[in-house]
Amino acid sequence: EQTKGQRGDNHNQQYNNTTLIHITNNNNIDPTTPRSYFTWEQRYQQLQDFHESHGHTRVPSSHGSLGSWVVRQRQLHNKGKMTPIQKRWLDRLGFVYNIREWVWMERYVALEEYKLQHGHTNVPLTEGVLGEWVYYQRVQYSHYSKGRASRLTHKRVALLETLSFDWDRGRTRQIEQDLAWHRKLQTLRRFHQREGHFRVP
Repeated sequence: EQTKGQRGDNHNQQYNNTTLIHITNNNNIDPTTPRSYFTWEQRYQQLQDFHESHGHTRVPSSHGSLGSWVVRQRQLHNKGKMTPIQKRWLDRLGFVYNIREWVWMERYVALEEYKLQHGHTNVPLTEGVLGEWVYYQRVQYSHYSKGRASRLTHKRVALLETLSFDWDRGRTRQIEQDLAWHRKLQTLRRFHQREGHFRVP
């Protein structure tokens, strides 16, 4: 004979397996669904609508109750408290569970594109968000290489090194300054050969 707790577990499992079967695009939610799942289904339908309008599920936390719900889903997932069926349905929308990791990869892809265009990854700070991100990676690498707390992981370091990322921008800047000095020297020599003096106007 089952205990009360076992019967409750079986009941919850039944809804874990069936609750999302009733989800449709016209808000027809089965009235027999328990209240806790009824709310989840409503929010999921709102997330579907947001995805159709914006092409992603990264709802800002300031976006009312839906934004708060999305934040809650990430928290549940990170704590291992999300049910498999809920995760499966969120995965269908390309749900982002770790927003920081997603942002990092977005910047990394932008850096890949920058290198294809310029031949290097030394994005200047004047390039805005990408330049600031590159600078921040160097700062974090300084902590990482000294065994201090850092946002950089072994995986991130390995990814950046596939792009021949320059961790020491100061050294690179000195090289660039030396090259610029030699270019100017060559220009001065050509001026002297042409004019016969060094009195550059």
